[in-house]
Amino acid sequence: MYTKPKVKKIAWESWNVIEEEIKAQKGPSLSSLLQDKLLDSDEEEMEDDMDDALGPPGMFFMPQKEMIETPVGIFNEDSFMLPSKRWDCWLGYTNFEIKGSMADLIESIEGVEALRVLGRYTFFVGVAKLFEISDVRKDIEEGLCTYTEEEILSDINVSETVDLVKSQLDKEKFWSIMVLVDGSVEYVSSNEMNKAYLDSVAKLTALKNMVGGIIIHNND
Repeated sequence: MYTKPKVKKIAWESWNVIEEEIKAQKGPSLSSLLQDKLLDSDEEEMEDDMDDALGPPGMFFMPQKEMIETPVGIFNEDSFMLPSKRWDCWLGYTNFEIKGSMADLIESIEGVEALRVLGRYTFFVGVAKLFEISDVRKDIEEGLCTYTEEEILSDINVSETVDLVKSQLDKEKFWSIMVLVDGSVEYVSSNEMNKAYLDSVAKLTALKNMVGGIIIHNND
């Protein structure tokens, strides 16, 4: 019985939205509350408020800036270096382990300006402002949600089926075998590298890209 590989998925969550929720839960900062109070006071009350805020003579009061913990460090909420001010920030959650070369693949995708792998199944990306997040996410998904030949052929029955098809195509000059994630096998072959053969390979490739799988060519 064939046990198909896990269907690889990535779920996305906007870090920019999470950050706004964090700010809302914290409420206004002490410095902003003091400023609002002073603006609402008359001159005499303002002096009293300032005296209260500054404390006893000789002491100097410096309103504390609100700090925000982000996936790439702790920042002042007013800092221009705050990730959400520099990038469109997203968290990616996978159902497969993020391994070494995967991080390099994500970083190589056009538009990705920052990457932090947060755990075995979680990563953070900062997308440059002039890139569409929908395009970047699509490229990341296409790059990561792929299947190796080892994964697809891990079932002995599927592996034997592929070997049988290869033997049947042995006399053909060109052939391509597609093995889908569900274990099904399809192939095309020809003695000439003509348009009909290339069109058939293109159809196999399109199907493989839609549902997941691998294509094995005779010249691999």
